[in-house]
Amino acid sequence: MMKYLNEQVSLKQKSDVSRGIYVFSDMNPYVGHPNPLKEGQELFRKGLLSEVVLALEAEVMKNPDNAEGWSL
Repeated sequence: MMKYLNEQVSLKQKSDVSRGIYVFSDMNPYVGHPNPLKEGQELFRKGLLSEVVLALEAEVMKNPDNAEGWSL
């Protein structure tokens, strides 16, 4: 049963991506951070790009209209 559910989630995510819907990471340590945009900029300067993505995801979840969070 669990395998079936995992497959269904995976198929939905693939479907969303193919339609151009952004799929956020499930486990994001930057959700709840007081300033994820600033943190993302710091991480970018350090070259930690996978962490940058998570910080910016947290920023646009917090502030969906923040163009800088979407485009950085």
